[in-house]
Amino acid sequence: MRLRLLAPLALLLAVPARGAAQAGSCELVESRQANAQQFGGFTVASISGPLRVVCQGGATLRADSAVIYQATNEVQLFRNVDYQDPTRRLTSQNATYNSTTGRLYATVDVTFTDLTRGSTLHGPELEYYREMPGRPQAQVIATQRPHLTVVPKNNDANAGSGNAANRQEPLQIDGDRVTTLGENYFAASGNVVIHRSDLDATATEATHDSQQETLQLRGNATIRGERFDLAGETVDATLPGGRIDHVVARQNAQLVSEKLRVDGPEIQLFFKDDLLQRLITFAARLAGPPPQTAGAPAPGAAGAAGRGNEQPVVSANGFVLQADSLEALLPGQRLDRVTAYRNARGETFDTVGRTPAATGPRARLARIERPASAGLVQDRDWVTGDTITGYFVPADTTARPAGARPPRPRTQGQSSSPEDDVELKRVVARGSAHSFYRVREKEDPNAGAAQKGRADRPGLNYLVGDQIELLLKNRELDVAHVEGLKRGVYLDPANPDSAADSTRARTRAGAAGNAPARTPGTTRASTPGSGTPADRRKAAPPPPQARPSSQATGKP
Repeated sequence: MRLRLLAPLALLLAVPARGAAQAGSCELVESRQANAQQFGGFTVASISGPLRVVCQGGATLRADSAVIYQATNEVQLFRNVDYQDPTRRLTSQNATYNSTTGRLYATVDVTFTDLTRGSTLHGPELEYYREMPGRPQAQVIATQRPHLTVVPKNNDANAGSGNAANRQEPLQIDGDRVTTLGENYFAASGNVVIHRSDLDATATEATHDSQQETLQLRGNATIRGERFDLAGETVDATLPGGRIDHVVARQNAQLVSEKLRVDGPEIQLFFKDDLLQRLITFAARLAGPPPQTAGAPAPGAAGAAGRGNEQPVVSANGFVLQADSLEALLPGQRLDRVTAYRNARGETFDTVGRTPAATGPRARLARIERPASAGLVQDRDWVTGDTITGYFVPADTTARPAGARPPRPRTQGQSSSPEDDVELKRVVARGSAHSFYRVREKEDPNAGAAQKGRADRPGLNYLVGDQIELLLKNRELDVAHVEGLKRGVYLDPANPDSAADSTRARTRAGAAGNAPARTPGTTRASTPGSGTPADRRKAAPPPPQARPSSQATGKP
């Protein structure tokens, strides 16, 4: 019921004329009992309820009891507090509202809801500042590790593309402190954790702007997707309609998936319809990004100053590439090719599995150690060039090497990963190309002990040319094609002195083709020991540009 005290109480809650005009005066319209006392010329009223206070501008306050202070234009609300204005609602156990400043301070089991979009903020303590002259947007500050649920901005134009369920799924954010500004911006700090069914992210600080549709992570930032882990000192993502579109990791960036790993000063990921389509990474000293792929978005040069000095490195299916810049194309999120630009080097490398010990945000991929002296690296296969491109094809599951593990079957509806069911088929090095690969003979069960031991001593094949193309079969080198051959050496394990005999070395290099020399610089890396030495010399005479093998051991 209304009491005689209602009129004075309305004056107590009235906002001064020069205050927030939209808030206007407030009126106590419902209560059980009210008592007022004078202190220093100002009234203090105690009200028991349930009570309801209505303010001009659409704000309504409810609680079990309240105390109103005329001197400060403030009302304290206790138990079952419920505040609501046209765009927001707050519930808590305790709250203090100041009609002059438009500040609402709430404690104990606080839930704050954006009625326009449905985003919510829950925690033990929260401050809400209403819109008013000089404060064009409402502001919320929550401490003591609140939980924020952000509903993505609705984008009807994208309703028919991609994974609509994920795009409309809210982001769940936890942090020691969360600040929101208006309906479109939040900032979280202190051990920030972000979750959605298709991704998890962590950082020291995070900001999200739903108007610009961006998410920024700062300080030991990580994003873990369904098929990859991405880490860096900073990670920036664009999320149009809530879906992942473009992600950039900077400063010691790293991408880890089942068999694809990338380390670099900066890594950029490009998505389409929620599937990864392209990856680029480049070193700090580059003036610009790698060559632009037709139809792909330009990566830009942002963040160049923050990159490290190391070359980026990528490993996929047992092959590692390192260069000033790297680009991977993954149409439909299936690995198609990886290209290394400028000062490129590739090596055979044990497949990198995704084990718990190897998937931490700072579990770095071992980089290629370039030879420090003018000698050949003989303990692994390698290729160098101005550019190197590795081409991947769907794996032939019926022709795997003995002991090879078959690919993991996907469940129904599960998207493909960047390297699912693919294998390296071809490697092409262009521009001052060098290659070195080992050739093992097939062991003859009827051969003697000395002959059997040759299988443990592979032949060494070294090529230099304008372009070198390496073809693989069953994940092993099958054929090497060279254009503009400048040097070619084959070191026979059966003849340790062959390196000193340029004629025999060149003959062995040609004989590795198991056929007459049809095209200079074309070699086949299978069973180099077949036939007699005389037959091989007769079948493939040395190319005219042959040099003594002792001169072919310079640094590639």
